[in-house]
Amino acid sequence: MARTADPSMRSAIMQAARACFAEKGYNATRMNDIAVRAGVAVGTIYRYFKTKEAVCGAFADVSNERILQESLPLLDEGRFFVALDRSTRMTLQIMREELDTYKLAYLMIGFGPYTDFKPSDVSVAMLERFSQSIRARIATGECRPCDPFVTLQLVANLIERTFVSYLLLGAGDIGEIEDAMISFIQHALAVPP
Repeated sequence: MARTADPSMRSAIMQAARACFAEKGYNATRMNDIAVRAGVAVGTIYRYFKTKEAVCGAFADVSNERILQESLPLLDEGRFFVALDRSTRMTLQIMREELDTYKLAYLMIGFGPYTDFKPSDVSVAMLERFSQSIRARIATGECRPCDPFVTLQLVANLIERTFVSYLLLGAGDIGEIEDAMISFIQHALAVPP
């Protein structure tokens, strides 16, 4: 009989991996290092993650789950213009706090090709949550009519690319352009009062 996966064990393995990657770097870290740090047998690691690359991929979901729970609900609070500001700032704050995991997630991008790519459950939930908020704001006349999926792609790519340029690649202080980026998003989506 197959054993059920334990979410707390998966989390412990990811925290151990995060610490190992921070100490040794991605390339020097071995699955055995992660097992030792987590206090489990290396075989246990492979029950949860088939490869070291899969561990990196899981970090994207951790950050996205925070955005889903902490940032996207802000889109429904108060005036839409203000809600866009609060939600975008919260997203950027989460990205700053999870900088090391974003570095790992972006490392994973180089592992392609992704011939059998399937969005994670968290990514799908983010799309559904964002779409729900946008549709509700369109219905109240606060948001310009748009396709929520395309809009999410555009807004997410703007935020993500800015984040990558400024925080991951060191193009400058993201705080210097944060207000301008938020203003752009607000004026692109919100109907003027």
